[in-house]
Amino acid sequence: MAFERSSRTAAIRRLGRLACIIGLASLGLPSGGCNEPASPRAGPARVQQEEPCQAEPLEAFDASEIGSTGGSASFTARVTGIEAPDEFGRVAVALEEKSGTPHRLSLRLGAATNPLLAGSEYDFALERVGGTPPASALVVRDASGLVLAGATDQGIGAHVLAGGVPGFALELLASTCASRPHDACVEAAFNLPLRVSHGGASATIYQGSDAVLEGYQVRCLVAQRVQYSSRCADYALPGVSWIITGPTPIK
Repeated sequence: MAFERSSRTAAIRRLGRLACIIGLASLGLPSGGCNEPASPRAGPARVQQEEPCQAEPLEAFDASEIGSTGGSASFTARVTGIEAPDEFGRVAVALEEKSGTPHRLSLRLGAATNPLLAGSEYDFALERVGGTPPASALVVRDASGLVLAGATDQGIGAHVLAGGVPGFALELLASTCASRPHDACVEAAFNLPLRVSHGGASATIYQGSDAVLEGYQVRCLVAQRVQYSSRCADYALPGVSWIITGPTPIK
């Protein structure tokens, strides 16, 4: 089942297109390379067939520890506070270990409900690798099992979460899609199917859609293969981004 983008995301996309047009104009290039997301196609049967291949990526999952330079960290801590999302959709979560050591996490959850509860204690495993774009992963567990897991990377396990999430298998499958519209820094962009398995259940989803596997909700935010243009140095996009919450997210 697909979930809707927020109005904030739409505004960011419009600003991004404006920035692209200005950038191309400064290089003396036509602005036609700054494409809007594909429009819905006419006819319900055709929409069902083509929509996964034309779906635009959503804002990628991101996790970092505020004040940290990156790397990996594992600790058990109690949630002492959860702030409202900022203008970029990031949620700040204040934590404290039994020893009194504080932590502050910055999370971008890709429209998923935040399952962390103030006053509850969890085991946190955080990974972050700098770069453009950065790769990050977070796995949160309590006494009952998995509460939250998410990652953004160039491929499954490429830079973070190489060991995966216990009990889940994620795999990017080969694309059968034609390239979707893209900006001038990209030669082609192909949407990829993300196959997720848990227990005896499995589902194949594309960016912008989700599935429920034995009570856990899996959201695919980004799943794509991008061929870059030589005209834009140091330009890169996430290859895959996903988030798992469950078994019953609490609002």
